Amino acid sequence: MFKSHCTKTSAPLKNSERRKVRAQIMQYFDIHSPEDAEILVPGGLHSAKLINSWNEKGTVYIDPSTSDPLWFSIGKSMSNPVLIPTVYTLWKRPLLVRISTHTAAIKSVTGGVDLRAPGVISISHTSEVLPKLSVNSLVSVTERDKSVSLAVGQLAINLEELTAIASKKKIVEPNQKAVMVLHTFGDSLWAAGSKASLPDKIRGGRSNHESKKKGGALKDGSGGKNPGIAETAGQADLTFTDMDLNLCQALLQAVTQTIPDHPHALPCVASTFLTKFLQPSRFYSSPPIDLKKIKIQDVFEVPQDHGKG
Repeated sequence: MFKSHCTKTSAPLKNSERRKVRAQIMQYFDIHSPEDAEILVPGGLHSAKLINSWNEKGTVYIDPSTSDPLWFSIGKSMSNPVLIPTVYTLWKRPLLVRISTHTAAIKSVTGGVDLRAPGVISISHTSEVLPKLSVNSLVSVTERDKSVSLAVGQLAINLEELTAIASKKKIVEPNQKAVMVLHTFGDSLWAAGSKASLPDKIRGGRSNHESKKKGGALKDGSGGKNPGIAETAGQADLTFTDMDLNLCQALLQAVTQTIPDHPHALPCVASTFLTKFLQPSRFYSSPPIDLKKIKIQDVFEVPQDHGKG
């Protein structure tokens, strides 16, 4: 996350350095089109030093025609940097797997908060097959039903495990992180560019809604529908323990994301709290919260009960 990225005066890259950067990007992101390569690594590319919010040093590569930062590297040897696309770059080409989350969670993510696994709605990519990504692999974060990347980060768990969580095949702890945020729309690195408005559509990308229709599979050869697409509500038959965890996740989401936006809504009766805050905050692929299937009788017992064991 960049709260004050502290770039110094930029300088043009030598042609040899630019070719090296372009070759590295084309190889890592499997880019074959000369047109795409020119868009992603344009002529006259500038570079500058930067420091992120954790005082880690790195390098940023800037498009001189727009002043938009296109790529950056952090915390690695400059002789072999890991180049990370900015949101400006992802608006040109959807290079990364997209992790979709709720609008309420996006507000926190763009503020620099890591995305938690219970908030993941679906996972999509431009190809029909989701790649197998390990921990620390680069991904982007989008708002529900939209394809425009609003944050770039690293996976906190591998993609196969995250797809199981998103498809409700695995129950997840409320505090489990999904994506560790590195850069967002609205941070100081974004602000150093043209501050362009969010695009309506990304070239070469499909919306999450379209991906849900078409499905896909992981590259491990497992066929069938895309495991990154969330199941519709009610498909999973949850146990009492699962429903308790479902309630706990919804309560955590409501307390941290929804209630702060409605400070005058409390106190309220339990039924109103359930319909206005808990149900809308539940894990998207989970069935509606059914009080008859919950062992916890007092909603305020959830944090203590969940912390046992």
